[in-house]
Amino acid sequence: ACFTILINHLLDAYENKDYKRASLPYQEQLQQLRLELPSIAVKNVTIKECAERLGISDTYFQHLYSKAFGISFQKDLIRFRIEHARFLLSSTDMTLEQIAELCGYANEVHFYRQFKQLVHMTPAKYRRQN
Repeated sequence: ACFTILINHLLDAYENKDYKRASLPYQEQLQQLRLELPSIAVKNVTIKECAERLGISDTYFQHLYSKAFGISFQKDLIRFRIEHARFLLSSTDMTLEQIAELCGYANEVHFYRQFKQLVHMTPAKYRRQN
């Protein structure tokens, strides 16, 4: 699932590269960051850290990210975390607590809420169905 998302992002980036590159500052750095998102989503990466990496303010980073990809950085990060959790739930026998921690969640309850909001079922139910 994560691989499919990554391929779709790459295809979208390739198809729109000339248009976006001409119209949006920091486009290449933003795309590079987004390509790395699946691997950094499991860490406690912050908007501030990403903005500093580009040498811009937090607010400007969030504005550019949303404009470039049509989704906020925070929502994109959550989406990648939940995709990783779905993979772990269907391919391992780790506890839900371990999976929450591996996906960058310090709070298991927060993980459950975000998972249910995006997948429309609890992590335990998802595991049983997969």
